[in-house]
Amino acid sequence: QAQAELNLLHRCASQLDKVLNGDVDPKELLFPGGDLGITTSLYQDSPGAKVTNTLVAETIQQALSNQPQGKTIKILEIGAGTGGTTTYNLPKLNPSNTEYTFSDLSPLFLTKAQEKFKQHNFVKYELLDISKTSQEPKTYDIIIAANVLHATADLKRTLSNVRQLLNPLGLLIIVEGTQPARWFDLTFGMTEGWWKFVDKQLRANYPLISVDKWQKLLLDADFIVGTSPKTPLQQA
Repeated sequence: QAQAELNLLHRCASQLDKVLNGDVDPKELLFPGGDLGITTSLYQDSPGAKVTNTLVAETIQQALSNQPQGKTIKILEIGAGTGGTTTYNLPKLNPSNTEYTFSDLSPLFLTKAQEKFKQHNFVKYELLDISKTSQEPKTYDIIIAANVLHATADLKRTLSNVRQLLNPLGLLIIVEGTQPARWFDLTFGMTEGWWKFVDKQLRANYPLISVDKWQKLLLDADFIVGTSPKTPLQQA
C-alpha cells in the first residue's frame, strides 16, 4: 500500500551522496525528464493522500451543501502541483455554478494539469506565487492549500496574502505535515525549496510546524479556527 512512498524514497535516498556532491539534480529524481508519475502516485494514490484528499473534498461538499441557487462559487487551489487533491475535488463540483482556479508556480504543472483535467471546462489555470501575490483581493469563496504553504519563505506573510485573496466569509482548507519525518528529508528535503524558510523565530531549523503553531498563526492572520465550514459560506 505504501509503494509510492517506498519507490520515491529508494529513488532519492539511494542517490543521496551524488546529490550532496552536486552531481545529481534532486528535481530530476522527483520529476525525471519532467515526468510527474512518481510524485502523482504519492500525492494522489498513497494511503495518506487518499485520506487527506477525501477529507478536503468532503469539507468542500459540506461547505457548499446549503448554497443558494444560482450563486457562483469561486475556488482557488494554491500550489496544486500534480493535481492529486484536484482529482478528488472536481468530480464532486457542479460545473454550472463553480469557477475552479488551478494555480502553481511552475508552468510545467499547469501544462500537465490542462491535459489531465481537460474534461472539466470550469477550471482555469494560472501561475501564482502566493508568497508575493498580486491578484485581486477578496476574490475567492474557498481556498485550498495542500502541502504547499510550508514551502514559502515567511508563513506570516504567506497567510496574509492568502487572507487577502479570500472573501471575508470564505473558507480556507489547509493540509500540512506537522512534525519532522526522515523520509521527507531524504526526498523533498534534497531540494533547496524545502529549506527556503527565513522566519527563524517561527521555524528555527525545520520547515514544518506543529498544529498549535498553525492555529496561532491563523488566528493572528484574522482567520477563525475550528468553526463549522457551513457557517461562513451560508452567510456569503
